[in-house]
Amino acid sequence: MTPKNKPTFSQSDLSAGADLWILADAKHSKLLRKIDWFLNFLFFNSSFTRQDKPTLVFAGGKLPTKQVLSVPFHGNLQDWIITVQEQIKKLGNPRSRVFIPKSNTYVEQDIIKIFSTTQVVFEK
Repeated sequence: MTPKNKPTFSQSDLSAGADLWILADAKHSKLLRKIDWFLNFLFFNSSFTRQDKPTLVFAGGKLPTKQVLSVPFHGNLQDWIITVQEQIKKLGNPRSRVFIPKSNTYVEQDIIKIFSTTQVVFEK
């Protein structure tokens, strides 16, 4: 049994296959808090990041992806998804894996339809 405070991801969720991982900010993503250690705490370095803007970090071979994008989540999942879609487009539509922040306002199948060409993982 997995403790409630630990994110539950399958091995395939964290495997290679996407050039860009997209997560909510550290306040809303347990996974980002965990992988930030491998990225030399770039997401927590206040001189590097802005809490209100998406932050893109090169993974530098430390994760099975090329880049990690943190998009601030302000409680409205629909707004967050729109921002994520805009960021994917700005970056040239790379192969992406989106880690959906925990929220009570979504239906998994609806989100999977929205991101039809993107891998989707739901944080628990």
